[in-house]
Amino acid sequence: MTKLERAKFRVKIRSLLEEARIIRYEERKAARGPDHNTLHLHRVGILRSEARSTQLAYGFARGVPYGATESSARRPDLKRIAAVVRSLTCREALPHDIEAWMKEVPIPTT
Repeated sequence: MTKLERAKFRVKIRSLLEEARIIRYEERKAARGPDHNTLHLHRVGILRSEARSTQLAYGFARGVPYGATESSARRPDLKRIAAVVRSLTCREALPHDIEAWMKEVPIPTT
């Protein structure tokens, strides 16, 4: 992974984090009602899912074992992870590549 690719991932991760902060602030200003609900659903649905996919794509691109990246019972969106890897790196990542990466057993470091 090149320095430029790493920087692209960091920028995307930070911008998603900042977007979540801004939406949370706007949620508080909107109090309760349809505006609050729309903002909240965007933050916890779309934005959270995109942030997770980006973090997993970053781990995949860096070669970090899946088990060290997250320990979740929910299955991630493999197509979205592959799309993020393709958009931020020069690598072609297919969903079955992501699947194989997820099945690798990390070596425990004790």
